[in-house]
Amino acid sequence: MKDDGSGNLAFGVSKRNNTATAVYTPNNYALNTTYLIAVKYTFNNGSTVDDQVSLWVNPVLNGTEPAANVTATDTITDALSLGLFALRQGGSTNAPTLTLGGVRISTSWIPNARSTFSSSVSVGNEWNLISFPGVHPNSMLADTLYRGRHLPTPVYKYTSTGYVGVSTLTAAEGYWLFHTGVRVYNWNGTVQSGVLYPKLSYAEVDTINAFAGWNIIGIYEYQINPSNIVTIPAGLITNPLFQYVPGSGYGIAATLNQGSGYWVQMNAAGKILLPNRVTAKIVNETKNYIKDTWGRIIISDSDNKAYTLYSANDNSEILLPPAPPANIFDVRFASQSLVENIASEKVIDITNAVYPIKIRAEKNSLVIKDAVTGKVIGSIEDGKELVISDPAVSKITVSGGESIPTEFSLNQNYPNPFNPSTKISYSLAAASDVTVKIFNSLGEEVATLVNQKQEAGRYELNFNSTGLASGMYLYKIQAGSFTQTKKMILMK
Repeated sequence: MKDDGSGNLAFGVSKRNNTATAVYTPNNYALNTTYLIAVKYTFNNGSTVDDQVSLWVNPVLNGTEPAANVTATDTITDALSLGLFALRQGGSTNAPTLTLGGVRISTSWIPNARSTFSSSVSVGNEWNLISFPGVHPNSMLADTLYRGRHLPTPVYKYTSTGYVGVSTLTAAEGYWLFHTGVRVYNWNGTVQSGVLYPKLSYAEVDTINAFAGWNIIGIYEYQINPSNIVTIPAGLITNPLFQYVPGSGYGIAATLNQGSGYWVQMNAAGKILLPNRVTAKIVNETKNYIKDTWGRIIISDSDNKAYTLYSANDNSEILLPPAPPANIFDVRFASQSLVENIASEKVIDITNAVYPIKIRAEKNSLVIKDAVTGKVIGSIEDGKELVISDPAVSKITVSGGESIPTEFSLNQNYPNPFNPSTKISYSLAAASDVTVKIFNSLGEEVATLVNQKQEAGRYELNFNSTGLASGMYLYKIQAGSFTQTKKMILMK
């Protein structure tokens, strides 16, 4: 193997360890790409100079030996037996690094690599993120592979410019598919409901070209762990892989299963390498992206679909994949992150929900507002729910902290007696026109502390008595129909 200096590779063979007799293919092959190389040494009896060695690059594996890409022979006396077979690279100035995935030695041509296997794939009702687990012997049309799919709705793939409708599926690619009802497809060579479901051929794909940003990839034939996936160049995947569960939405994938599609975010364009079948079943520890200390914000609609977002006390970020195609229930922070610090208000977008919807708080307490009007909708204590019935409320803000009071109240000032200042606090169970006034013992108004509309919540005022004489004073709150008065003592 040699490199022309511009990243273009050529493969060559020689009958003996002598590069002068090597015969090379054209420089038509690329770096960072997986190739199947077949080499054959042919002994010809009855002559001592006509043995030949042949080389194939990515030969068609249908059980029949095709014409070789290059063949080498020479007029030097042939060996009496083949005692050594060597793989070597070019000279030091044009020798790319070679990673050898495996070697098979045989006295016959490579058998049909598309040996068949049985596969069972479950598809949920309505939208699914799928991939086809092998190669169908007759057709890769979506209508053939998934006879229960909703025909009026396109099958979507995701490209660098967005969603595109397709009719034919390709191994190692993922797709959005709308299915009618729950079904298990058994590809085992049997007739089911009058239709033959043949065994599938192996896809024989281990390298996926991926663009910068989000990609949907397919997993086929076997189950693997996300940590088994590597990239060229290395380190292009830093965000977790996401799956889509019908009824539950996006979630971080712990294992990658045949027949399913998965979102992968690439920091730059490159190649995704899937492990071969020999090493695919290696089980590695799955990284725990979701922390037990995080709060949960669970939003569900009346169609029994639910999404879970998370609240953290730090600046943790896990980016979500792009929103699903049209008409799919989706919930996400406006930042596109799965987790947010809600010490300050954060916006949540809710799309394609069937109202009324429920918002549940776990391991946190929440204050919910309409993000468009700014109106407080309510508060949710840990383990409680809030119902929103108005379909016009599709964008909310959520923040943590104390829950909204359930009743109006005026608290005793502190300190009391005081000199010269004291604090007065009160609670509003709903938005109200509020006045807070101070009166002397004769009932004469001496100060107005508040005279405005205020949202539901808890408030605290500071009253400074400069200019007033010692004695008893009254402070009074009027909030809508709620009125309350308390006494306080100024002692100078």
